[in-house]
Amino acid sequence: MSPLDLNIKKAHANAKKTLNSHFYWSDTDLGYDAVEIFKDAKNNDKTTSPISFIKEYFEKWGYDNFNLYETDFKIIEEFNEQKNGSDQYFQSYECYEDIKKEMEEEAEGMGYDIFEWEASFAANFENNSMDAASIRVDDFIIGVCFFQFYLDGFISEELRELTKIALDRECDFNSICKFPHELRDSRLKELTVLQADLLKMEAYIK
Repeated sequence: MSPLDLNIKKAHANAKKTLNSHFYWSDTDLGYDAVEIFKDAKNNDKTTSPISFIKEYFEKWGYDNFNLYETDFKIIEEFNEQKNGSDQYFQSYECYEDIKKEMEEEAEGMGYDIFEWEASFAANFENNSMDAASIRVDDFIIGVCFFQFYLDGFISEELRELTKIALDRECDFNSICKFPHELRDSRLKELTVLQADLLKMEAYIK
């Protein structure tokens, strides 16, 4: 039983055959929110459309103006800043050293213990940067797609296309660098597995 309460014994036969990586059934939390919410929706109404479900929740969260097919990171970062605020969200890891140097000089001038300050800055930078609205959107789409396949053994072409774009966005340097250093390799490995399995799932499109 995984943290998402997914049991391989209860999976559709197509999912058992296609989703072979252990992290589906053991140690991933990618798409956790989506799976939990979508699972409840499917329990209440087995005919729930994944696409309608995704759009409904994005509207509730105020993400209805996010273009789900967008791949231009300049536009995506503008959306992130609009949702999270430029003072709370660091645009990319590329700005890390510049921001750190500027704020470190201020901290030294105020008499802070520089070692304690550096540890605090790194933690805050990484925690804030992971709050990107686009990552929440993508993880939700990915979670819904794979849970739909887990339950019913098929996905629609529209859901496949949305999920492919979401995975491509998350594999991009701009997204990976919003995660703490120690999580980036594992994040990218999981996303790569998901991309490969999504290709296999094309055989089960309805």
